[in-house]
Amino acid sequence: MTSSIEQEFKSGMRLLAGAVSLISTGGKGVPPKGLTATAVCSLAVEPPRLLACVNKSASAHDAIDENGVFCINVLSESQRELAHLFSDNDAIDRRFSTGEWTQLTTGAPVLEGSLCSFDCKVADGIETASHTIYIGDVVAIANRGALPPLLYFDGDYSTLAGLSAS
Repeated sequence: MTSSIEQEFKSGMRLLAGAVSLISTGGKGVPPKGLTATAVCSLAVEPPRLLACVNKSASAHDAIDENGVFCINVLSESQRELAHLFSDNDAIDRRFSTGEWTQLTTGAPVLEGSLCSFDCKVADGIETASHTIYIGDVVAIANRGALPPLLYFDGDYSTLAGLSAS
């Protein structure tokens, strides 16, 4: 049973707008895995590091551990369907059949057309409750320009225009 504080926490977190990213991993002869995430942020500039929080039950969790690499692909508003696809547990086998995927340095899948892709080697993984906080050393970046970002707010995908209109 979920406690009152957990329900209030979930309600409050729904009001924290966040950028939507696809976290992908691959390499070492293993099929690519990925998930939709909003729990991603910068950690340091020197050296360039990001952190990504991944639920231990996510299909990509163990693959990130095994591969030791991941890529954070920051989505534009035109990539809403990819965000849905990568969060659909019934679509795990179809996730990489949509979009154009390449690689940078680590072998992790890089989504062409995303706002930016950060190719990372896992520097550390900190287990906490239901998630692992992955700290990634950024080894390559693909910046593709300033497109309107895809955001997650109040339980749904939105845009900057959508948030200001509501």
